[in-house]
Amino acid sequence: MLCNVCNNDIYEEDKLKCSICNAFFHLGCAVLRETTFRKISKTTRQKWGCAKCKFSTDVKTKSPTVNVKKGNEASVLTNESFINLTDSVKYMSDKFDSFEEQLQDFLNSMKDMREENRILKVQNNYLRNDLNILSNKLNILEQKSLDNFVEIVNVPEIKNEDYKNTVKKIAN
Repeated sequence: MLCNVCNNDIYEEDKLKCSICNAFFHLGCAVLRETTFRKISKTTRQKWGCAKCKFSTDVKTKSPTVNVKKGNEASVLTNESFINLTDSVKYMSDKFDSFEEQLQDFLNSMKDMREENRILKVQNNYLRNDLNILSNKLNILEQKSLDNFVEIVNVPEIKNEDYKNTVKKIAN
């Protein structure tokens, strides 16, 4: 037989049959813990109703306490379902809080990186300006060092030549 919710096969010992619509369900699909299922007597299992049928029965009878009227075991079943729902909500709330915390950490990290990037850009601009200033100073110093020197081109070099005398001849 197939589960009315997931359409998968159901093992004989783990099946629940709705007493109203005669549909079969897995324990998990019926939102039941196995421990609770094992505690329920066979007569209570035979009177068990799925959520859809319970809801339609509650709406028809306008009685919010239908489960309590079915007996103490049905009340335990309802309490167990409520506990399961509460546990699920708590689990999802914890997951959401964890996700929110991770997201906040990520946003803070991104903010820190942006600030660090901004600082590095400012430092980079200062260093570029300093480099330009130093480069200009170096060019000026090199030019000043060459002020006292003359380079003569296309004059053959002679050994033991008197340079001063050669310069005087060229200058005249």
